[in-house]
Amino acid sequence: MKLLDERGIYPRLPKNSKIMLGGGWKQFYREAVDKREFYSLAEKVFGISDTDIVEFYGAVEHPVLYCDCEQHHFHIPVYSRVIIRDAATLEPLPYGKIGLVNLITPMVRATPILSVMTDDLGVLHDGGECGCGIDSPYLEIIGRVGLKEIKTCAAGAAELLGKQGAGAL
Repeated sequence: MKLLDERGIYPRLPKNSKIMLGGGWKQFYREAVDKREFYSLAEKVFGISDTDIVEFYGAVEHPVLYCDCEQHHFHIPVYSRVIIRDAATLEPLPYGKIGLVNLITPMVRATPILSVMTDDLGVLHDGGECGCGIDSPYLEIIGRVGLKEIKTCAAGAAELLGKQGAGAL
């Protein structure tokens, strides 16, 4: 969108078009764009308002997608729980405190993974603070821990397999 804007190219998308955002960005953390800036640029370049931009948060090891509401908050569905944990002690933190995001659900059937500790930093908020009408708490993602050498799962696996393959020869 930045390149289109720089070149003065503004292709209008058809009415009721949507932009969906979700996952796969951790290796591009240096290029992160402020959400409000992104929404403004989507409006300017494509004619897509922020109400037509849908984002979800999730983890490959956790089967629940946390979809944003009209206020762009990730409310916690009834079949999941999120605990924000102190990075040093792993103790649960109250609403409004930044810590590690721990995702919990009983919905996993293929493997015995009920609780996943992520390397994401987040804050849990009271759902009543949102204003969208959804009462469940919502998760705000602040960033990731240890940004120096972030790799995608696939890149990390390829690196490990490459090392094992070389050692086997």
